[in-house]
Amino acid sequence: MVRSSLLVAALLCVTASFASEGYFYGQSGHLKFFGDGYGGSGSCSLNTQPLPEWVDRLPKVSVSALNYQGGVACGMCVEITRLDTLETYVAYVNNKCDTCEEDDIAVGASGSMTKINWNTVECPAHAGEFVFRATSEHRLEVQVRHNALPTIAVHILNHDGVSWSPLTRENNFFVGVSGPYLPLAPTITLLLTSSQTEKELIQNVYWVSEGVITSHIRKVRVPSDVTVVDVTTSNVATSTAFAQATSTSQSATTSQSATTSVLGTSTANVASTSAVATTSQSATTS
Repeated sequence: MVRSSLLVAALLCVTASFASEGYFYGQSGHLKFFGDGYGGSGSCSLNTQPLPEWVDRLPKVSVSALNYQGGVACGMCVEITRLDTLETYVAYVNNKCDTCEEDDIAVGASGSMTKINWNTVECPAHAGEFVFRATSEHRLEVQVRHNALPTIAVHILNHDGVSWSPLTRENNFFVGVSGPYLPLAPTITLLLTSSQTEKELIQNVYWVSEGVITSHIRKVRVPSDVTVVDVTTSNVATSTAFAQATSTSQSATTSQSATTSVLGTSTANVASTSAVATTSQSATTS
């Protein structure tokens, strides 16, 4: 009994919370129950393609409009601790709760509202998956799914091979409709920035007009001191550290295969899918 009381006291006296774009630590709110059937993929548009098995195994929750951050929270994994039972579990954010207060979380189940603490945590499994919607040579709409932490920015490599253009977030998709990366080449190179300002280089991603590209390309981590900004003002080509990271990725072998799943659309622009990856499976560590 004494131990339980101490645990409750420790949870209630949590240190100051911290929140940044796509990352939360030490949040305190309420777990709200809206009955079976509540939720779905709603605002996150995650139902455009099937989700992997590990996502199906996790409870699905919705966060408040403030925590949703315009779609950044979509696909985020959160660790929730109920203060009434001290039960802790990991859940998957797939929707927005418009009636929730900041730091509240909603779930589609029956129960009584209870206080909780919660944090962003790395998802239990992640591999490069990109969902394309309404994409053509002159328009790019891509959803980045199943990264360890939420992706807050995506840049695309321009045709000159050294400069980058930012894609614009529209809810849970990153969209490009004008820039020196159009018309799209058969493969594109993307630079993802996570919620902890870590950057990962993803090369040779085959795009499709509608569908999902799943690949196990090794993600090359770019040093945190590298800054990527709009090509109209500067670019990342001047960074020796970035050039080294790019060179390391390009020099890797190309024996790893990838799986392409296209639902009811043409695959004319998808060449040999065995060439999608730029590294061997033995080099894959993520």
